Amino acid sequence: MVDEWEERYEERKSHSEKLKNGLRIRIFGPYAGDCSYILTSVADRITQEEGYDAKTCLSVPDVRSLSEIEKGPTYNWEASLQCIRFGIVGVFVFMKAKRERFGEWGPFAHPNKYSNRKSSTQELNSSVVLEFSEWLNQSPQNEDVLVIYEDDMEDVLGSLILGRVEEGEITTREITTSGWGDTVNSIVRAICGQCQFWMTNLKPVIDSQLDD
Repeated sequence: MVDEWEERYEERKSHSEKLKNGLRIRIFGPYAGDCSYILTSVADRITQEEGYDAKTCLSVPDVRSLSEIEKGPTYNWEASLQCIRFGIVGVFVFMKAKRERFGEWGPFAHPNKYSNRKSSTQELNSSVVLEFSEWLNQSPQNEDVLVIYEDDMEDVLGSLILGRVEEGEITTREITTSGWGDTVNSIVRAICGQCQFWMTNLKPVIDSQLDD
């Protein structure tokens, strides 16, 4: 009897682990300055510590998402499309243009008195808005998306985000961050808090992917 119970428990545990690994979480966010390291650290933590398949566009096979050129990093749209195409759930992180993330000569490092901090933040997140719009175009359902705003970002971005987020049709999380490590921890907690919902509500989708 005990052996049968243990066998069933192990079967359920094994299937649960397969489901977690089958939940392909694709994380989108700005890559300028230290933002890329923050997002990569988030994906690594969720994969290594929680057992999910979490990746950013930087991890797309055979595609370089950032090309170092004289003017700085340039985003590769093809990497975004691959992430969108093969992801089951999408996380879109909108981050602030914090000075400490970009070093002394970064594009958002030293705004002068004529610059607009709101415009800098919008510019930083411009690629994320495009990715978010493309995800919704390819997957019109709302339950496979999580939007994370850092430090009251929804007020800064305003009309850049589609109305469905503002109307509450898409799940959002607001996080308050301080240093680099705290930002990583806050994003990881926000994503992991949504994972159980995805595991329950998207189980048929995940199962079908595992059977392919």
